[in-house]
Amino acid sequence: HTTVASPDVVRHDFTATEVPISEVQIIDIPTILPTTTIQQSTPQMKVLPSMIDVTAPDSGVAWQAGEQYTIRWASSDLDGPVKINLIQAQRGTDGVVSYLTLPVVASTENDGVYEYLVPERMGFHSTYFTCEVSSLDGQTKDQSQAYFDVYTEPIDMTCKIVDLKQSKHSEFYVFYCSEQKWLEFDVWVRNDGTQRQIDFVTVSVILIKEPEELVMLQEEWGLSSINSQLWYSTPEPRKFDIEGHDWTVGYIDEYVDIESGAYRVEIEVNLDNRLGENPVLLDNNKYVCRFEIR
Repeated sequence: HTTVASPDVVRHDFTATEVPISEVQIIDIPTILPTTTIQQSTPQMKVLPSMIDVTAPDSGVAWQAGEQYTIRWASSDLDGPVKINLIQAQRGTDGVVSYLTLPVVASTENDGVYEYLVPERMGFHSTYFTCEVSSLDGQTKDQSQAYFDVYTEPIDMTCKIVDLKQSKHSEFYVFYCSEQKWLEFDVWVRNDGTQRQIDFVTVSVILIKEPEELVMLQEEWGLSSINSQLWYSTPEPRKFDIEGHDWTVGYIDEYVDIESGAYRVEIEVNLDNRLGENPVLLDNNKYVCRFEIR
């Protein structure tokens, strides 16, 4: 019979310490994980994208054909050249607005200024333009703040004489009589060119005797507020006195006497182009009408 000795039993007594719930729910991860020190920018710093700000042209301006104008812009964080376009808004009959693009320059230095010579007859309507400056890829761009006008056709005046006639008026009394003859006609003018309103145009009217080429009568006057593609006439017909006689007892007053023969009336508007200096303009700003005075 063998007896196995029982192992010694070691006893330890301990008391659990109560921990507040708020403390066991908060775990400070950096204190239990390896940490690495990282430098970061301060919260006040921001990374801004590249930017363009078009400052000219501004609203209320109007560009004229054949004139040079300055396009201005400012940019930040944009490297390389820019391109410039004119953008026109057009509203269709269905009310939908579409945008047409007219290239100004495909590539130019990003130096904030560009001189633009407005072409003539580029086929656009005159209103609702903005100027757009953009990066070559079109990702960064800006347009002028408000619409402006671009008049791309020059002033191109035409004129004509309408209802040319000779008129006569006589008065007879017991001791007095009067007789007057005059040349009467209407002058019509129209602007076939620029879309803008013309503030003032000069009209020259000359009566010439043929074949001597003698200038018998001449006058100049003006018309204002001429819109495009509309005929305008003077409020009253133009009159050139041809002949006038006043008789009293024993006295005759002859104050105008243009002899019979061949004559012509020439009217001319927009005298600045009388020799056709601008090749784009039609040389029809002069009208000649021939007639006989009997």
